[in-house]
Amino acid sequence: MKKRILTAAIAIPIVLWLVIGSPFYVFGFACALAAAITAYEYFGFTGHRGLLVLLCLFLAVFTMSFGIHFGMAVWVASAFICVALGMMRADGIEGYLAATARYSFAFLYIGIGYSAIIVLREHGYEFLLAMMLSVWAADTFAYFGGKLLGRHPMSPKISPNKTLEGLAFGIAGATITYSVVMAFFPVAFLIHPAFIGLAVGAISVVGDLVESALKRSADVKDSGSILAGHGGMFDRMDSMIFTAPLYLILIILLMANVSQ
Repeated sequence: MKKRILTAAIAIPIVLWLVIGSPFYVFGFACALAAAITAYEYFGFTGHRGLLVLLCLFLAVFTMSFGIHFGMAVWVASAFICVALGMMRADGIEGYLAATARYSFAFLYIGIGYSAIIVLREHGYEFLLAMMLSVWAADTFAYFGGKLLGRHPMSPKISPNKTLEGLAFGIAGATITYSVVMAFFPVAFLIHPAFIGLAVGAISVVGDLVESALKRSADVKDSGSILAGHGGMFDRMDSMIFTAPLYLILIILLMANVSQ
C-alpha cells in the first residue's frame, strides 16, 4: 500500500501538469510514449514483441499532435505496416489470421485510445480532465463499494472480484465527479453533464473488463511492474483508452449541437 500511495503521489502531479499546463507537443510525446509502453505490455501477453512495431505505434500516436489529418494519414500507414510485419513474423500460414488480429487489435485499442486522448486535449483540457478524473473516480468508488457491499459477481469468469454493487458505486462516482468538475468550466452541453458522467463510468467498466479478459487468457495478474504498487501502464490506462474514443465522439456531437 505504501508503494501504491508513493507512486500516486509522484505520478498525479505530473499527469495533471501534462493535461493542464504542458505544451501540446510535449503532451503528445508523453501519450505516444505511454502507448508504446502499453503496447509492449500487451504484446507480452502473447510473447510477440518487436521494436519496429512499437515504433510504428509511437509514431502513429505522436503525429496526432501535429494535426488530425496528417496524424490520421500516418496512423493508417503505420497500422498497415504493423499488421504486415506481424504477418511476416507469424509461425507459418496458419498463424497469419491470429497475427493480423493481434496487431490490428493493438492499433484499434491502444492506438485509437491514446490518439483520442490527444484530440480531446486539443478540444480543451477541461474535457480531458473531467474524463480522467471520472474514470479514476469510477475505479475508486467501484473498488471500495464492492469491498463494502459487494454480493453479486458481475463477471465471474473474467474478474471474480468485481460485483454489480461495485459497478453501481463506480458509475455513481463517475457521474458525480464529472458533474462537479464541469461545473467549474463555462461549457454548455445539450444534456446535463451528469448523463455524460454516467456514460463515462459505464464505458470505463467495460474497458477494465476487456483488459481483465486479456490478462486472464494470458494467465497473468498484472500487465507489468513499471508503476510500483499499481502494476503496468496497461493496468492503469485500460479504462482510459477504452473510454476516450467514445467520449470524444459524444463531446463532438454535443458541442456541435449546441453551436447550431
